[in-house]
Formats: sequence, C-alpha cells, structure tokens
Amino acid sequence: MVTLELASSGCVVVKSQVVDYQHRGVKLEDYSVLDFFVDTYETELTKADRQAELFNEDVYRGPGRPRNPCARYLTGHPKSGTVHRVIRSRAPQPPQFPWQVVSTK
Repeated sequence: MVTLELASSGCVVVKSQVVDYQHRGVKLEDYSVLDFFVDTYETELTKADRQAELFNEDVYRGPGRPRNPCARYLTGHPKSGTVHRVIRSRAPQPPQFPWQVVSTK
C-alpha cells in the first residue's frame, strides 16, 4: 500500500509500508511483517541520535526510564538518513493500518 502525505515543508511525501519492511534495519531482520508494525514505530532522527550513533553509545536523556532501542533503515530506504524505527518496550496497542476503520463507540 502506498500513502501520500503532506510534509510540514509543504512537499508531498510517498510512504510505503512494503518499502519500510523491505529496508528494515539489521536489528529488525528477524521480525515478521506483523511484529515489525506492532512492535516498532517510526520517528525522526534527532541531532543527539546522530551523534550517539557516531560514537556507538546511548543518548543520555536525563532522569526517567531508559531510552528504547532503535534501528536505522538500510541505505536503500528513501528516508534512511532522516528517520529510524523505535522498538517498543511495553505491550503495544493494536496496529493502526490505513485501511482500518476506527470505531467511535
């Protein structure tokens, strides 16, 4: 499935869950399709994330719970330099796929 999304910059961005799964990072290579979308989510890379990756260390974010592990997309992914997948540490909510209808009851 391909989805068109309007980015904050005003550009139209093509999103594809198939491409996301095909180019999942090495840490996620054992994940099934369902596990990939249920147990991870995509977020933008911050400057601190990039610096920590250069030095192969975790980013200290102050007091609180530890940071969840992350996995970068492989270089063939269109957004490999700007986003990564965060691996959930708790029991996740059911996945929200674009074709699902959410009940308002």
